[in-house]
Amino acid sequence: MGRIITLLVVLVLVYFIYAQSLPWLKRSLGVETDQEVGGVVPGSQSRCVETAWQANETFVGQVRLFPGPPIDPLEWAVSFQQITRGIGAAEIACSSCLSEACRRAATAASEMRSLSLRFDDMARRNQLGWSNAAPQQVRINQLLNEALRLNADS
Repeated sequence: MGRIITLLVVLVLVYFIYAQSLPWLKRSLGVETDQEVGGVVPGSQSRCVETAWQANETFVGQVRLFPGPPIDPLEWAVSFQQITRGIGAAEIACSSCLSEACRRAATAASEMRSLSLRFDDMARRNQLGWSNAAPQQVRINQLLNEALRLNADS
């Protein structure tokens, strides 16, 4: 039992060191800078698109935990907090980028926020109004796929 705990602690430390040192190393080597070039921060487009994509993954994953009424309000509150945190991160990441890929990702994040608020309203107040969100989710996926394509092309 003690070895398993030790292994878990070591894995967490390795991950933390990797996650914290890699961005620092990239900045140190000049692979990714924080200087503006032509109105766009290098790496900000990729960061925007990736963050929006991850926000969508979080949104879809959390909503799938609640296929319909009845919904536990405390469980939904935790899920909704994770959803809004991801969407907020995407909105922040996309706010400093002016490219078309960022515009598409920002639009997808905005639509995610709208859809998440609709789900929140249904979960908290009107559980009988659980409606089909597929058309709006398809639109979000299309925007994110376009943003990924534009990001790859640049």
